Amino acid sequence: MKEPHTFIKAIMSVFILGGLIFPYTAFANPPETLAVLPFDINADKNKNLDYLKKGISTMFYSRLTCPEKVAVVPLKKMASLEAELKQLSGSELVHETARKTGSSYVLYGTITRLAGAFSIDAKVFDTAEKQYMAFFEQSKNSDDLIKKVDRIAAAINHKVFNRTTVTWEQMEQEK
Repeated sequence: MKEPHTFIKAIMSVFILGGLIFPYTAFANPPETLAVLPFDINADKNKNLDYLKKGISTMFYSRLTCPEKVAVVPLKKMASLEAELKQLSGSELVHETARKTGSSYVLYGTITRLAGAFSIDAKVFDTAEKQYMAFFEQSKNSDDLIKKVDRIAAAINHKVFNRTTVTWEQMEQEK
């Protein structure tokens, strides 16, 4: 008769031990969700800078994704929604993007090219707080553009998601 009790105790020990060792994974918070809209490009009509739209979105996707903390809506999903969202603009576009993707945050902005220099203006809309956070960088030429986008991503990581990156640490040292 002692064997069934020993077996039950062993099973109970496994459940109790499992509850003590793995409570975090059982009740972990889901990651924040971020949708990245294609950036608007303002440039001379003779310059085709459409490659920037895809490149900027890809750069933000890779720099803002953080497993278990930030889930960026996949680029393919955003592309599939593009036709549905095309007729919208401004806050209506931002709110509808958040709704359709289930995102807590929406990142969008513009890149303006003037006399070979670039101005990057980005905004993150926080759906819970109903507020916008603005980020800005200037690039003297196209060679510097990737570095500037990286700096904006680092600032977003720090200010929105409370994450410190190598780029953010470099920016802090520069101050």
